[in-house]
Amino acid sequence: MDPVTTAAIISAVTTAATATASEVAKEVQSDGTWMSAVFENRTNVSFDVSHRVPNHGSWKKTASRVVGLDEFVTSLRSEDSPTDDDVNKKIEEWIQIQVLAQKVGGFFAGWGMQGEGAGVEGLTTFSTSAESNTQIVCLIRKIPGGGYGAGVSLSNQGWLKFDDEEGSNMIDHIKDVHSGLCQYSEGGTVTASLGSFHVQVTAGQSVQFVVTRDGIG
Repeated sequence: MDPVTTAAIISAVTTAATATASEVAKEVQSDGTWMSAVFENRTNVSFDVSHRVPNHGSWKKTASRVVGLDEFVTSLRSEDSPTDDDVNKKIEEWIQIQVLAQKVGGFFAGWGMQGEGAGVEGLTTFSTSAESNTQIVCLIRKIPGGGYGAGVSLSNQGWLKFDDEEGSNMIDHIKDVHSGLCQYSEGGTVTASLGSFHVQVTAGQSVQFVVTRDGIG
């Protein structure tokens, strides 16, 4: 795959992120108790998405899968682009007519949460069978009394386990254990890393999770 084409696709994902986050936020924040999150995948691997039962709340707008660069390119090749040269030409065409950013919607997952009380919190997990079963667990919180929090924990080989349907142990782990693999914020941006994967979390009423990988883009 042409590195220039790879960079162009990842750049399109980055460009589309602001509009995608805004669209999700508008849809789920019609009520003051709603908060939203967007997961942006800038890597070559795809992730399956699952949601734990939130504490004192309910989910809105979920996605079951987030594609990565490899799956995206494979889908182009299987449709009408059998070679890398054909894929490169297709991407160049989309850039010229300014539609590439519209084609990368599958690189995102957006979701929202509504509280039933003073506070609400819940986990969403992004898992891939590639790269030693890498798992990214994302936490979003509306804090009692006001304010918002968000965090993330990364693992591989499946060592992140949940002790109940809410994943209460993992919620506490993300809030309390801050390390290279696990970060939490109630304002501002933090980053957790595992191997070549890095997840940047920006907390707020609209939370942003951005996963990148060394050597991609």
